[in-house]
Amino acid sequence: PTGAPTGAPTGAPTGAPALPAARRCPLGDTHGAPAFNRRVRDACDAGDLPLARAEVRRMREAGVAPTAWTYNTLLHGVATNGGGGKKRSRGDAPDAQAAAVRELLDEMAQAGVRRDFVTYTTLFRFHAARGALKDGVAALEAMQAEGVSPDTVSFNAVIDWAVRRGDLEAAEMLLTRMERACGPPESREGQQQQRPRGLRPDVVSFNLLARGYGAVGRTDEAYRILDRIRGVGLRPNAVTYNTLVKARCNAGDVEGGEALLEEMRAAGAVPDAVSYCTLMRAHSKRGSMDAAEDLLNHMRRAGVAVDMRVHNTLIDGWCGWGKAAHAWDHLRAVQAEGYKPDKHSYLPFIKLAKWHATNWRTHTDVLSNRERAAIGSALLAARRAGVIKANNAYLDMVARAVKQRPHRG
Repeated sequence: PTGAPTGAPTGAPTGAPALPAARRCPLGDTHGAPAFNRRVRDACDAGDLPLARAEVRRMREAGVAPTAWTYNTLLHGVATNGGGGKKRSRGDAPDAQAAAVRELLDEMAQAGVRRDFVTYTTLFRFHAARGALKDGVAALEAMQAEGVSPDTVSFNAVIDWAVRRGDLEAAEMLLTRMERACGPPESREGQQQQRPRGLRPDVVSFNLLARGYGAVGRTDEAYRILDRIRGVGLRPNAVTYNTLVKARCNAGDVEGGEALLEEMRAAGAVPDAVSYCTLMRAHSKRGSMDAAEDLLNHMRRAGVAVDMRVHNTLIDGWCGWGKAAHAWDHLRAVQAEGYKPDKHSYLPFIKLAKWHATNWRTHTDVLSNRERAAIGSALLAARRAGVIKANNAYLDMVARAVKQRPHRG
């Protein structure tokens, strides 16, 4: 503005210590809130929390009120680096860190600074790292009580957290709350102004809970997620169906998983490599390797991209049943097609070789010459590829044991 002073700011406190030139803000203000906030941020980034707290004290002494930005920066530093002065190590006590966070939140309240969205996002991450699910849910409820509108990402973070902790009741409670805020399709327009802004479940919200139900074998509840997704006007995506296919297969219902694949196509969701690999593993577990190979042919006919992960699934299946020759033939065939094997292509052979070297005296099914040759070739190829170290004495012992053990023919 016209007439603004060009020298040092008149609001600087008398006798304040001079600050280094490198810390002066572009406008020359070294005692305003932005300048102090930058110094707090720099101290937190360096892991020096005592310096950051000292800057906040100097901020008050200079007559500048700390802002939400100030406390959020300090909170992030405490949550990341711990309650001490330097970066937190693995052996630091989590209780001391939690106490430091509570102390800072109390200080923030006493200063009359309201928590905002960034404050609660930092708290969610902090509680998730500690595994304190109850504290995370309490923070979410406090967020709503203080009038800070949580969004879908906030709820999804806590739902994912609850699922990982195995607390499906808490995850169900949070998702139900989101569904009620969204309302049924016929009343959704009338509730647009009543529900919190941004609080609307998305497909990710439902997929997280479906994954949790599938992991504990509650397949019927996982399958009902489809109706709940459609009930809020959304469409299930490929991740939704892949989650349900995995749940069916884990429960031993491979036919149900294949039926879901057809339902997936009918719903307009395109099956991908994850869909087929899940079914391949399920067929492999019950010894139906021909059905697993049929799925590979089906993928090619359907135009689904086939990568090395798909071939590794078949290789692992053959080796799991002791058919190293089939697995080795398949690996050589895909190499001829231009695929590049990775460590997961050779690990099934290594695992099979170790098992036979350890259990051949008690195992009735002995190796044939063809199987022994396939294992030896795979181990040699793995060594050339760098999967096995050149000086791996244990695998040398395994290779010798496989060669020396009794075999057919």
